[in-house]
Amino acid sequence: MKLLVIAVVAMLFQQSLSYMSSMVLSVAAPAISADLGLPTSLVGVYFTLLYGTAIFTALMAGAFIARWGALRIAQVAMGLMVLGLGLGALGHGLTFALGAVVIGIGSSISTPASSVILFRYATAQQAPLVFSIKQTGVPVGGMIAGLLVPFVIALADWRAAFIVCAAICLAAVFLLQPLRREFDNGPRSARLGAPWRDAAQTLRGMLGTRRLREICLGFLAFVGVQVCFAALFVSYMVKEIGLGLAEAGAIFSGAQVVSIGARILWGWIAGRFASPRTVLGFLGVGMAAAAALMAASGAHWPIILITATAIAYAATAVSFHGVMLAEVARLAPEGKVGSYTGGIISFAGAGQSIYPAVFGVLLAYTGSFSYGFFAAALPALVSGVLFFRKAGE
Repeated sequence: MKLLVIAVVAMLFQQSLSYMSSMVLSVAAPAISADLGLPTSLVGVYFTLLYGTAIFTALMAGAFIARWGALRIAQVAMGLMVLGLGLGALGHGLTFALGAVVIGIGSSISTPASSVILFRYATAQQAPLVFSIKQTGVPVGGMIAGLLVPFVIALADWRAAFIVCAAICLAAVFLLQPLRREFDNGPRSARLGAPWRDAAQTLRGMLGTRRLREICLGFLAFVGVQVCFAALFVSYMVKEIGLGLAEAGAIFSGAQVVSIGARILWGWIAGRFASPRTVLGFLGVGMAAAAALMAASGAHWPIILITATAIAYAATAVSFHGVMLAEVARLAPEGKVGSYTGGIISFAGAGQSIYPAVFGVLLAYTGSFSYGFFAAALPALVSGVLFFRKAGE
């Protein structure tokens, strides 16, 4: 039990910093736009590059973990965050793009590494709750970004925000090192082999299994709703609703706080009272409703209603991952937890890449954020209903 607790804390820590790193640009976007004259809609391009990269690299994560160990790969992920944020701080269109690619690689290998470590120490009944606790790193990371980035911008500028976040990730590389002897003490491959071959086998295995195929498609739809909130909520509040950057960041961070408890609650329910598929069905329908409400919001809405909508959004669309990842680990063949988690992250990358691109196009052509939120809601609703329909099979 002691090792399980240590594993959860360590992986929660690195997951928080991984997500924080991916969020720095979206929170700083209004300040970057004002300084460099870049349109806010380019945030969608940034996230398309970031998560588009993850589509391919996540599929190879299992091979890298088998060769060097899960803890070492988690450290490599943190190092890539340092490099990606450093490139972003340079403030050129090309360096933003390169930074997005580098952070995308780091994000794609971070979750498979943590899943391998956690699945080693958690029982089948503990897994949904344990994975959900670890995945609270996503809202924690969002909360850190939502509070820290505007604070540093107010004290200095947006470039300093990138540098401060990079320094935190660099410290994490060294803080994780003492755990390597325990977490990477299992058998490892003598050589790397062909990561692309492992990627192809992973795809065939997941898409050839009905339950895993349904989870893959559901993950794509659910993550798409999440990334719309993560990438564009702050800009939406500032540009269209008329809130200040600090106020919008505070609402965003507050919603992330609520989603921390929501993640743990869904994991607890899925481990004890309801099947994971039933929980996922409820969350799919809930996030679709929240996205539709977000689309319907406007400057005339009272701040308390906007805040409540953001909380409902985060409690569903930012809170399902632990249940899904635990189910993937349970269904994965022996020794394939890292590879299959990488596979599901690849589908997540597809959603995280496609949705911001579509959102950016809709925003550019309509001038309104509402159409993007409506478009994101529909696939999540369909997936949620399908999870309900097949929950008893």
